[in-house]
Amino acid sequence: METRFPHLTEEQRETLIDFFADRPTWREGSRSVASKGLGQIGMIEPDEDSIDVARKLAFEGRLAAAMAHQRRLADPATMWSSLANDPGRAGIVAPAVQATPSPAAAMPQAEEPWASMTPTQAAARFIADNPKITGDAKRRARWTDKARSQFEAAARLLEKSYGAKPLRFLVREDVVHLNAHFSRLPSRHHKARRHDPMTLEKICREAEAEVQAKKRDPSTIGLGPTTTNRHFLFLKDLVEWFGHQVLGTVAISWSDFVYEDDRDAREQRDACTEEEGRAMFRLPV
Repeated sequence: METRFPHLTEEQRETLIDFFADRPTWREGSRSVASKGLGQIGMIEPDEDSIDVARKLAFEGRLAAAMAHQRRLADPATMWSSLANDPGRAGIVAPAVQATPSPAAAMPQAEEPWASMTPTQAAARFIADNPKITGDAKRRARWTDKARSQFEAAARLLEKSYGAKPLRFLVREDVVHLNAHFSRLPSRHHKARRHDPMTLEKICREAEAEVQAKKRDPSTIGLGPTTTNRHFLFLKDLVEWFGHQVLGTVAISWSDFVYEDDRDAREQRDACTEEEGRAMFRLPV
């Protein structure tokens, strides 16, 4: 088990061992179900290899369903995300009917460590494997402390929005969800340590409550185009690089999330307030 599943904790390994010890017939039962399923399809001979493949797909399908259920428990609004941008269907509470992809198409295949690698883990591997920042020509340069920190921050924000799930399951809907968080986050999010353990949704709701209580200026809500673009361009580099390691990952059109911004770079920096300017000039030389 340690060889095949090195990412599991000791507690998880013990749980699996106890599970199979309590139910020694579970393996044969799952093989029987897989064999019957192949028989119903009628196009595949239920030999040893095909039964093993069918069992694997069934396990992966259950894992995907469990992840979707966990995400909906954390944020029930994601269940109806297909209706969010359709004004003509306001008030409808039934999900849109969509074709169900086959388990093989829905689950990109990967070996460890890629199979369970989360966004922040993938970011660390990306930095270690790439001596310079990839992406568009303007950003082909060696890593600096600032660039590395910004790259890691983008991955951390994705993970806080997406969850600590394997990056190979990321789809466009998850990026749309992250973009919605970017529009609701306070501009100076995570400047305070108390934000570190908080989810993005909790930070957003706290900021919205402060606006309602007139304790926060509404203009401080939402990340600016420059910051948003930087996050998405870094995530584009990360996800496209990761896709070369894991075949079958969903291609995402990142240009849909990048803002066109022709302003001068100096004008894109936040200006100091009058109070901040006075405080700086009172500092000793």
